[in-house]
Amino acid sequence: MFFIFLVAFPIILIFLLHKTKISRNTNLPPGPLDLPIIGNLHQYDSVTPHIYFWKLSKKYGKIFLLKFGSTPVVVIFSAKLAKEVMKTQDLAFCSRPSTLCQQKLSYNSHDIVFSPMTIGEKLENFAYFIYLVSRKYNLSCMTEY
Repeated sequence: MFFIFLVAFPIILIFLLHKTKISRNTNLPPGPLDLPIIGNLHQYDSVTPHIYFWKLSKKYGKIFLLKFGSTPVVVIFSAKLAKEVMKTQDLAFCSRPSTLCQQKLSYNSHDIVFSPMTIGEKLENFAYFIYLVSRKYNLSCMTEY
């Protein structure tokens, strides 16, 4: 039993490290090296996270990548870049990964919650929906759109 552990553990470790190297070659921002299963959780300072992020921004720039567990997280440490991401490029960064369960429950991801729209567009569509329902059932809650 101990022999199987001695043989299997290095093979699994090499496989996980190789997988980490392959994922690093993609077009991602720089960041500190992570461990295969826990990512950067062992480096994260939960008492003073702002100082931890400031130190990382000095070393890796205004955009850097952390991995919390197996989830990659892109950290933006500049107000100008955050405005660019949140306002100009919002459709590229706001979408959620599409899963089979989500597609089955939300009309192929066209539900108001999972649709690839901005918050303003969602609220505008919802207000228009309320307007149409109030006109159909002669409700006087909304007189004009």
